[in-house]
Amino acid sequence: MSIAQTGSELARRCRPATLADMWGNEAVVKSLTALLDNPKRPQTYLFKGPGGTGKTTAARAFAHDLGIDELDIKEMNASDNNGVDDMRALMDELQYRGWGNGRAVILDECHRLSAAAQSSILKLTEEPPEGCYLLLCTTDPQQLSKPLLTRCLQMELRPITEDEMIKRLRGICKSEGMDISIDVIESIADKSEGVPRVALKLLDKVDGLDEDDALRVLAKEKTGSDDMEPDIRKLCNLLLKGASWGEVADILKNIKGSDVEGVRRQIAGYMAAVLLKNGQPKAACILGYFTDSFFTSGYAGLVYATYGALAESSHV
Repeated sequence: MSIAQTGSELARRCRPATLADMWGNEAVVKSLTALLDNPKRPQTYLFKGPGGTGKTTAARAFAHDLGIDELDIKEMNASDNNGVDDMRALMDELQYRGWGNGRAVILDECHRLSAAAQSSILKLTEEPPEGCYLLLCTTDPQQLSKPLLTRCLQMELRPITEDEMIKRLRGICKSEGMDISIDVIESIADKSEGVPRVALKLLDKVDGLDEDDALRVLAKEKTGSDDMEPDIRKLCNLLLKGASWGEVADILKNIKGSDVEGVRRQIAGYMAAVLLKNGQPKAACILGYFTDSFFTSGYAGLVYATYGALAESSHV
């Protein structure tokens, strides 16, 4: 669930507007900042990384730093605009609409584009209109075609470190006049797993509570074992009961296209909760397959880890 869906005013107020305001990801910030003064900079970029790590925020900040007016930054979600006709309409708009200091299109969840839609925008990436920037964002770059990937300058965003998270949260508390203890801030940093929008949601949730109440709220905060997608919860239960690979594979097919890092965190959170409650060795075995990121391996990594977890845990 995105921070926007939670209605968090704090998240909206604290969203970085420029590259200098970005949380962590120093290498990405440095690379993009260096491009600002390069007149031969590319016009097509791919921002990739796990959900909540700031891909669209970085894209929008880059556009702002290029001097592009807010009204000339168009943000689209490929989940709702994923067909050839959608992309043709976009290209027509870019060709004929009058603009000010340039234009930028942020295409979020671009891996949701159909194969035909991906092919249709190749010409736009090869011959973009003057002053036009195409900023693609994705949690699953493995689903993008090779021709599209090779035409993008790729920027990989990662969860920020716990120390950086604590530093940022303390700064926000100070600027917002929020009386939040360091113990609560450290608990939020731990719960957020390096994802800024999760941290801001949690900070919003405990604002105004005393320390003991805030820590109790955070202790009960859902981290993956609750509020799960039904298919992911079912997958966890199938793994624990040692179901057949066919049953498990059917669930994996249903969740193809999901944020694999989000799926991994939910499975890991569920197994950790089971392990803490029951000390179940099978949960520990399964958890071992879901502690490392699948961002590089993507959906294939999720399938492989699930197969390994099922096979090994069946002997526990």
